[in-house]
Amino acid sequence: MSKSLIIGQGITGSVLAWSLHWEDKTVHVLDRGRNITASRIAAGLVTPFTGRRQSKAGDFDESLTVAKEFYRRVETETGASLFNEEPAERYFQDDIERDFFLKERYETHRSEIELINGANGGVKGFRMLRAARLRVSTFLEVTRSFFAEKGCFHQFDLDPTTDLEVSESSVRVPKLAFVGQEIYFCQGYQPEENPWFPEIPDAPARGEILRLEIPDRTVKQVVHQGFWLAPGTEEREDGLPQEYLLGATYDRENLDQKETQNGRDELLRGLYEITTENSRVIAQYSAIRAGMRNRQPIAARHATYPHVGILNGMGSKASLMAPITARRFVKLMALKPETKGQENRATGAKGLSLTKLAHSIVRRAVRMGDTVMDATAGNGHDTVFLAACTGPSGHVHAIDIQPEAIQSTRTRLETESITHVTLHQDDHSQVLKSLLASSEVAGAIMFNLGYLPGGNKQRTTSTATTTEAIAAGVSLLRAGGVMTVIAYRGHAGGQEEARAVADWSENNKAPSWTTEVIPGAADNDESPVLYVYRKKQQSQPLS
Repeated sequence: MSKSLIIGQGITGSVLAWSLHWEDKTVHVLDRGRNITASRIAAGLVTPFTGRRQSKAGDFDESLTVAKEFYRRVETETGASLFNEEPAERYFQDDIERDFFLKERYETHRSEIELINGANGGVKGFRMLRAARLRVSTFLEVTRSFFAEKGCFHQFDLDPTTDLEVSESSVRVPKLAFVGQEIYFCQGYQPEENPWFPEIPDAPARGEILRLEIPDRTVKQVVHQGFWLAPGTEEREDGLPQEYLLGATYDRENLDQKETQNGRDELLRGLYEITTENSRVIAQYSAIRAGMRNRQPIAARHATYPHVGILNGMGSKASLMAPITARRFVKLMALKPETKGQENRATGAKGLSLTKLAHSIVRRAVRMGDTVMDATAGNGHDTVFLAACTGPSGHVHAIDIQPEAIQSTRTRLETESITHVTLHQDDHSQVLKSLLASSEVAGAIMFNLGYLPGGNKQRTTSTATTTEAIAAGVSLLRAGGVMTVIAYRGHAGGQEEARAVADWSENNKAPSWTTEVIPGAADNDESPVLYVYRKKQQSQPLS
């Protein structure tokens, strides 16, 4: 019997754990044990019609059927009550929303809804008859207990970079004395990127919710009107909810997971639109949803190690989407990929953009106010990107030996009205060594090796100066900083330069940084390759 390891015991990880267990696999689940995560504060709402346009996803009905089958099976195994089909109400925010719904949605979906009339006789909203709700905290608790009783639950803060050893046929976590055949990442959003799937999730968003007492409220169903108001799971002696949950805000900019006064005020204004009954705030929570730009969950296997997989990106729809996505994922992972191309198509994954990947890696490492370096300014695209990452309080050093590159970058910066950049027309190895000698420290450094895009293809970066620059760059990085180097192997001298970077990386390993090599296409020796150097954070003792 094969042994699988799941990293993360939120809704998605819990669903995958049961799905693999039912496939007769020995499943071990590993979780950090944090009290506040997106899953642990989730209301578990399953809502057919969402967004301002009150759209219904094309696969909602199939997803709901699979979800009901899944949660009923868990209920049978655990004896817990988990999944309730209960209508929810949605009230229009304005006449435009009402008129659009009645014109574009009502006739198509009238068997699934009931109109709700206001005091003046006009339609003020509709009841969603196919709504449902997962008792998330209970589901997570019974899942943890089930696997803990088998000795298969571990509370451990795994660092995928240092705590995990992966070979062609096995995965090992030496600190846990674990050896298995498969590993699946279901961590949702993490501040520290996952080196195995560093670009996922690519659209995280912070959400805040409030836990409330509303003593005079007698409504027991979920109500949506801009925000949602959902009864808690505990009832008073009179059968009414003891508490309510109000949510949720949406913020893609501030991903620090801290509760804010702005979030609280925004939620309370939304509450007033739903009800004017007296209320009292009991608690405020903030967590990061793991969303994807295309609004689709990601279920994929690693391009090089097909027994390493990821299930993520459910956003706010994990209660509904996790069961059907996990079912498809389990089938995918059971297939033996014959070629890397087939493997990528099977996962639905697009071809890997190393530039976008490098940006994703750097974006997570850079702090506002950091000093950063674009070691190959080229046409200035990375310089502008880095300037946005640091904000005006930070500083960017943009370096290129070609005058046309410096002029192109200067023009781009002027167009964008960016002023916190110093341009250096010089050899990048000399500039970086000079910055190092002046005790400068960098949050991130980016290299794009090769020729200037749109320029003279005979004028490329030099192997000797590149390795000197990389050596200086690694030394410049602060703890937690990152350096990305993209080598383009398709041009004259590109293979030699990429080999020189690879040789330097192999011969200059140190305890203070890690190195990762990510090929653009594993089966194409001329595809670009991304080298990622990460300066380690100061180690913290395990709790």
